[in-house]
Formats: sequence, C-alpha cells, structure tokens
Amino acid sequence: MKTRIPFISLALTLFFLIVCGPLQAYGAGRIDLVVDRGTSRDVEAAARAAIEATNDFFKKVYGLTLERKVEIFLVPDRQAHIKELKQRYSLTETEAASRAQSTSGSALDGIIIVNAANTGGKQGLFFCLCHELVHYFQGQVSRNFCAIMWLTEGTANVLAAQIMAAAGVQCLEAGLWPEVLKRGPGIPRLEHLHSFKDWGTTINSYGQATAYAVSSMAVVTLIRAKGNKPLFAFFQGLNKAKPEDAFYQAFGVKLADFEKNFRPY
Repeated sequence: MKTRIPFISLALTLFFLIVCGPLQAYGAGRIDLVVDRGTSRDVEAAARAAIEATNDFFKKVYGLTLERKVEIFLVPDRQAHIKELKQRYSLTETEAASRAQSTSGSALDGIIIVNAANTGGKQGLFFCLCHELVHYFQGQVSRNFCAIMWLTEGTANVLAAQIMAAAGVQCLEAGLWPEVLKRGPGIPRLEHLHSFKDWGTTINSYGQATAYAVSSMAVVTLIRAKGNKPLFAFFQGLNKAKPEDAFYQAFGVKLADFEKNFRPY
C-alpha cells in the first residue's frame, strides 16, 4: 500500500519574500481563519487547533508572539482553491489552476490559502499550517531569513512536527523523512541548498520530497546537539552577520564543517 506524503509548496511564498524584503510588523498581531462553505467542522477544528498550538509553542519556547496580521483562507476543494488564488493573489485562471494542481497551499505576504482536501487529512492540514506559520515567525525576527534555504525550510518542518507533538497530534511526515531519503534518487549536499536558486535546482534534480527531507534531518541533527534555542538565535543573527558567521555564533560550529560532516541517518 502506498503512503501519500503531503508536502506544501512554498515557492510562491519565498519568491515574494526574497524580492520584496522581510515580513513587516503591524504591532499587535492576530491570525484570522476564514473558512469556505463546504469545509467540514472537523477540518475547521484542526485548523484552529494548529493556530493555537503554534502560538502557544512560540510563546513557551522562544518568548515570541506574532506581530502582524495573518489571514488564513481554508477551502474544501480544488475549485474553491482556484477561486481564492485568483482573488487573493491576483493570478490568472491558468496560473491559479496550475498552482492548485501542484500545491496544497501557499502564502503571499499576510495571506495563506490552503486546500484542505489536498493536505492528506487533518494531520496533514495541521502540519501544513504550522509550517507556514513558522515562516512568519522567522520573518518577524530576521530581515534575511531565507539566507540558507535548508535551514529555513528544515526549521519550518521540524518545528511544525514539534508543535504537533506538544499538541498531542502525531506528525506522520516526520517519521517518513529518513525513508524518503533512503528510497530517493540520492541525497543532495547541504552546501547546494543555500540560495533560492539552489533550492529550485535541487528540487528539479532530486524531487521536492527529498529536498525537504534532507533539510529536516539536518535541523534535527542540530537540535539533538544544541537544542531549540540556537535556531532562532541564528535567524536573529542574520540581521547583523553573514550567514556563515551567524551560524557559528548560534551553533558553535563552522557551517562548512557541519555540512561536510552531516549524515542524515
């Protein structure tokens, strides 16, 4: 029996963040959930639980609260997904249909759109929303949080899994990261996963699942050695230091040495 592995595409999110700059703060933040007609109450409840769990996690672990408004549009199917993409992101019919076909969700500035039917169930939806919201916290503390893509995406994945665990929700995806790498076409080197261009090239060569899995396992390795605190120390450090220096200051090891010695399992 094949196991479906839901992965959210963040290409649109990261493109606009890189081109347009860091996420802007809006004072006291809040997250509004807009639920489209046809979405089940169970799915809506899972979405609200994911939002609450993410906020609780960041308050407890990092002492952070979201400083901007975020709107989440939760839709029940592909057609509703296309409609929201067109309306919220000003995409053409063709652009919206293509994105709805290839993604479970996406985020642009302060708007997240998620097709609940394409996330792999309530657990997948929970993971998807937690992952996206982690990016908003990264952008809140750093003007350059996409400087090392494997750390950006790996952190979002691993913290999403931790948030789910703290909320008593099993993260199916986390248990599959080593298996994805073992049965994939190969394991990309971390030093080839720095820039946004590198990230896209690796996805084209190895597949999206592999890029996310190797990034996640690298962050798992860092957390096992140093704990959670250095992750956001790194992102904050990017405001004043080069990525290599911020990495050393946060983790106490040279970036090149870590990447050279890293083994995913």
